[in-house]
Amino acid sequence: MSCKPMTKKEWVASVNEMWKSAVEFAYKDLIDEAVKAEREACAKLCEAQYEYYGHDHVFAKAIRARGQE
Repeated sequence: MSCKPMTKKEWVASVNEMWKSAVEFAYKDLIDEAVKAEREACAKLCEAQYEYYGHDHVFAKAIRARGQE
């Protein structure tokens, strides 16, 4: 580890990274639930289009599969 002082740009980048990590850690569960809810809403919209146009559920299946990755 270097004892060289940080530049202002390096310090700002360091603070931004720490803040990002803290927010992701604190809100990870909420973010994950929001993503799941949005994914399901999109899949349901695709299924509604299936009902109207008579196409396969391929898009809804693909959207839901993304949650399994």
